[in-house]
This record gives sequence, structure tokens and C-alpha cells, in this order.
Amino acid sequence: MLLEESEIEEEPLTSRTYRLDEEKGAVMEKIDGLEAIKQTLRLILRTERSEHEIYGEDHGAELTDLIGQPVPLACVNLEDAIKEALSQDDRVESVENFSFSQSGKNAVLAAFTVIVAEGRIEMEQEVRLDG
Repeated sequence: MLLEESEIEEEPLTSRTYRLDEEKGAVMEKIDGLEAIKQTLRLILRTERSEHEIYGEDHGAELTDLIGQPVPLACVNLEDAIKEALSQDDRVESVENFSFSQSGKNAVLAAFTVIVAEGRIEMEQEVRLDG
């Protein structure tokens, strides 16, 4: 007996993955939900787009383009770069509530909120403007 398309139930994709302990450089227990999504979003922002062949061409952010920009311009472009990079993940509904501060002489710190179906994720991303 063949099943018709309407009879096949799709299971929702899970966010289950392994926790990466960056301090110890180790892979730890499994995580899921908001914690797993946040880890994925951090990895997206730490990966420069098209730098590593293992990732698809849409994975990562284009933050090196900000090097050499004056702080006010870098803030505007950083917001756009973060939104564009994180929107590649289907679980991200929106990225909002940006605030910026200068961290050190040549760096900008962006704080923002990522909205996903499971809730809100508060994140920060620092970018050095001097390379």
C-alpha cells in the first residue's frame, strides 16, 4: 500500500546538536532549543562568508568589510551585516533592538535581540575596525 502525500506527517526539525565548549576546545553533551540555536547563531557570526569551502555560500557574515570604516558608518553596516547573516537560518524570525557602543579605540560592540519561535535570544557581537 502506497501512502499519499497528504497522509505523510512531517516531523518538525530539531535543533539538537552538541555543545561546543570553546574554553576547553571540547565537544560536550547534546543541547537543544534556544541554547542550540544561540550556539548556531554565534558560529554564523564568527564565520566569515565564503572563507571556508565546507560551508555553503550563504553561511557566515561579511564583517571584514567593516575594517577601516569610521565608527558611525560601521554601526549602520554592522546592523545590516548581522541581520543578513542571521536571516539565512530559517529559525530566525527577526533581528531587532540594536544598540551600539565603542569598545576600545577601534572596535564596535553591537547588542541585539534575535526572535525565534522558541523565544528571544539576547546577543552581542564585537567587531574590530583596525583588522
